[in-house]
Amino acid sequence: MKRFLLYRDNPPKQNFILSEPSVPKEDRVSSQISPHIEENLEKVKKIFSADINGDVVIREFDIGFNNAVVRAFIVCVDGLTSSSSINDFVLEPLMNSAHRLCSSIEKSIEYALVPQIQMTASKDICSSLDSVNIGNAVLFAEGSGVCFVLDVKSWEHRGISNPENEAVIQGPHEGFNEVLRCNTALIRKSLGTANLIMENVSLGKTSKTPGAVAYLKNVTNDSLVKEVKRRINSIDAEYVLSSLDVEQYI
Repeated sequence: MKRFLLYRDNPPKQNFILSEPSVPKEDRVSSQISPHIEENLEKVKKIFSADINGDVVIREFDIGFNNAVVRAFIVCVDGLTSSSSINDFVLEPLMNSAHRLCSSIEKSIEYALVPQIQMTASKDICSSLDSVNIGNAVLFAEGSGVCFVLDVKSWEHRGISNPENEAVIQGPHEGFNEVLRCNTALIRKSLGTANLIMENVSLGKTSKTPGAVAYLKNVTNDSLVKEVKRRINSIDAEYVLSSLDVEQYI
């Protein structure tokens, strides 16, 4: 008995031309921390490409200090940090800071407001943000010439096992699992650079499976990234449940 395999007709793949990766005029921002919160916020957003990076979280909030409101924000990577630690030991005491204040906002944060066992003050914004890629969070406040690096690392998903279909003789024996943020965290932890971009995508009209397009800014060809995203967006399927489905469609 003959068996027939039925496949959905996909539009023909279009040829594209690779272009040189675009390199901005200023690859590295100034490492000095500004006392103005807006300047620091713009630096952080520029370094992490916050407008397209799906796993970088920037949370803005206000701190009550000496009958005034001090603007602040914290930056971290989703999947590498503990949300409960940030909420309970950083955001909650800072946003409810009515007492136990010191002479300056830096002293208040370091000695009175944040009950975090591992916290260091830093004057170098670049080295501080590099630690975000390994699971730390960095706190900035208006009027402060330093930022605060908080150790809030956490990997709370199921154990990472050896990949069954890709045997490795030497090197780390780590494999992806079913949780997207755990997988993106593995990649970011291994590369450890702010140039790593994770663009969120949704696959399947009905399943709406979350995914991410990962690439290195200033290294990957822009035309190649655009072509990959175009093919992903052109997938016409109700359900996309595995990487094999994506491979067949693009």
